[in-house]
Parts: sequence; C-alpha cells; structure tokens
Amino acid sequence: LPLLPSPLSDCDPSSVAIVSGCLLSHLCSLLSLYPMIRLSLLHLPTPQHALTATLLFAIQPSLPFSLTLYTESLFSLLTLSILLLLERGGYATAVVLSAIACSLRSNATLIPLFFLLPHALRP
Repeated sequence: LPLLPSPLSDCDPSSVAIVSGCLLSHLCSLLSLYPMIRLSLLHLPTPQHALTATLLFAIQPSLPFSLTLYTESLFSLLTLSILLLLERGGYATAVVLSAIACSLRSNATLIPLFFLLPHALRP
C-alpha cells in the first residue's frame, strides 16, 4: 500500500483498521466539543458556566467509551450538532443527521422528540 506511511505499511490490515477507528473516535470526541460550547453559550447565563459545562462534558465518566471503537463519540457529535442546528433553524440538515444517528444507535429514535417538543409546549 504505497499511500500508507511506512510504519503502517508493514502492519496487519486489521491493526491499521483498529488504529484508524480509534483515531476517528478521538476526532469525533474532540469535534463534539464545538457544538457543546455553542449550545452552552446559548443556554447558560455566563460564558464561565458554558466553559465549565463543556469541560465537564470533555472529562465525563464515560470517556473510555468515547475513545474506543464504540459509536459513542460519533453519536455525541451528531446529537449535539442536531441540537445546534435546531437552535439555528437548520431543520433539513438536522433531519438528515437524525437519520444517520438512527442508523448508529437505537436510542436515536428519541431524537424526533427534539423536533416535536417545542411545538407541543406552545400555548
């Protein structure tokens, strides 16, 4: 495989897949901090509260599951992105991301509640 860096070209393809999956999980875990801080800034009273909430999200107790080959970090990224898009009015993109999230995890079937709840709470 000429496109792989030389240390990885001698490795077993399954090892490369595992390392790539872990790196992808790390990347998704880091990227999920952006929608988290944006949502926190929208809903919390001060930027200090938003920063504290985001830092607590970054060091959550389930962090080992976010850094391995589980779908936890990608699901977090998608869910927080969906919530941020709903806040900004990007409903079509939020629906597409919801469909992707539903293909990842079964508990994503509850995401449509985020779409319906604001309409149900209107007087």
